Amino acid sequence: MLKDIKHRERRIRVMVAGVMTLVFAAFITPTSAGAVTLGDALAFSALSTSGDVDINNVAKVGITLIGPQGDVGGQNVTLGSNSLAGGEVDADPGNITVGNFSSVKGECVTNGGAITLLLGAKCHTQSSGGDGGLKAQAITDVGTFVTTLLGETPTATLPALTVKNYPGTTLTIGAGLNIIEIPSVTLNNSSTLTLDGGGLGGTVVLQIDTTLKIGSGARILLKGGLSAADVVIYVGGSIPTWGNTTTVNGTVLVPNAAVAAGSGAKVFGAIIGDGNVTFLQNAGLTFEPTLVDLPGTTPPPPLTLGNAASFLLVATGGNATLGNVTLANPAFPNSGDIGGESDVFGSNSVIQGNVIASSGASPDVTLGNFSKVKQTCYTAGGTVALGSGASCASTDTSAANAAVSRLNGSGPDASSFAAAANAFPVDQSLAAINIPASHSQMVTCGHSGRNVIDTPSITMGGSSTLTINCASGDIVVFNVPGAMTLGAGFTIALTGGITADSVVFNVEGIAATAALIGGTSSTFNGTLVAASRNCQVNTGAAINGQLVCGGNVTVGANLTATYVPLVPIP
Repeated sequence: MLKDIKHRERRIRVMVAGVMTLVFAAFITPTSAGAVTLGDALAFSALSTSGDVDINNVAKVGITLIGPQGDVGGQNVTLGSNSLAGGEVDADPGNITVGNFSSVKGECVTNGGAITLLLGAKCHTQSSGGDGGLKAQAITDVGTFVTTLLGETPTATLPALTVKNYPGTTLTIGAGLNIIEIPSVTLNNSSTLTLDGGGLGGTVVLQIDTTLKIGSGARILLKGGLSAADVVIYVGGSIPTWGNTTTVNGTVLVPNAAVAAGSGAKVFGAIIGDGNVTFLQNAGLTFEPTLVDLPGTTPPPPLTLGNAASFLLVATGGNATLGNVTLANPAFPNSGDIGGESDVFGSNSVIQGNVIASSGASPDVTLGNFSKVKQTCYTAGGTVALGSGASCASTDTSAANAAVSRLNGSGPDASSFAAAANAFPVDQSLAAINIPASHSQMVTCGHSGRNVIDTPSITMGGSSTLTINCASGDIVVFNVPGAMTLGAGFTIALTGGITADSVVFNVEGIAATAALIGGTSSTFNGTLVAASRNCQVNTGAAINGQLVCGGNVTVGANLTATYVPLVPIP
């Protein structure tokens, strides 16, 4: 299992004791996240994705000394006389024919097709009720694996390779996953291609773009700690010749052509082909399902504020103290909550969402005269103090309520958000944004999608304007490690189609100076995340977005705030 970061070096060619050796230092570092494997196809020792499987006389397929035996899957499956299938035989939509004195050690399974047992032949059990979708899913998983493989950059590239009967050729494999792209490979009669793991624990995909030709008596051998489970031999074209009495170690994956293993062939691994998969007489396949996997192509989940996402305004590690305010328009269910260790509101405030306090002290929530909370006032056991004419639509002071738990989780989630946003690749690095009073500055997205902009600090004088010019569907992340001070009458303006739910200012780190949003006639469009700072909003400001702060949040009178939750950031 592998991660996106790829360390690549080109090959070094040396001659050792008359044997041509190719040494690969390239590797892709493994990780545990998002790996792509052959999935359900790992159950099969022989699988045709669109044709039949034919096991000729005295051939033995899918045998292992220990562990599960490998299954055989095709549209139709036929075993010749005196042959053996070690696991299940799975024919869909066709039939199974087991020749004279042949044996299937597992179940013979069709999806309504016939199961014909000739003289002395047997299946361990029989079923015509289908395999529950196993083979169909295996075919899908093969396609996913192939698509992922072809999307990877090879760790090394070789010219077309012809292996002579003497000297042989050795490829020395580096640590991690090695993807070695070769236009074609020809193994002459009685030649030997050796894959040497060098004791480094690596895995390898031989990515052969066109043809693999295997002469009679040719061998693909392993050393240096490699096993057949560590090797995939991918053939993008076909295997036009597979001679007799050969030895091949690894999973042979031929997604675009039929495969016919020669008479007396010995295969350690598995064979997956697109047309018919055939084992000529006396061929044998010892099942070793591959351990090779590829870096996952599934993107990480989008970045969100987690538990903090439902808050219009939250002091995750401090108190929320607000003047007479109108908060959380529009009305429920899109109203947004207010949260802090304790929450204090001035007179005549209107809060459309919930008010949540976590300190457990009394009072936990204080509402000034004639203030209204249109939903629930939640506390962690503390009381709710109501001024004259003030009210909560309902009250829950149980310490274990889910709303308080969500508030308690908002701090860690905001910090995680801030760290992840700061780790995004940077699209623009700007000098400190310093806009004098009554002046303006524009920032324009450089491309569609997510745009990450680093600037040391943002300072806006009175009546100044910062315009963000981006298209609909764009997302802008400002990472600001220094001060953010927005003077009275400032405007964060949006043009070009971008909306407030797609703009976030990530004010990083701890600072004695609060993140400041100026007062009268000021408009802030977007979300402010200051996960380790206090925040201050002066009298008369308007916010369309969210305010997520790690310390105390202090808000002057006449604030109007509309909950516009930040979209998930890919």
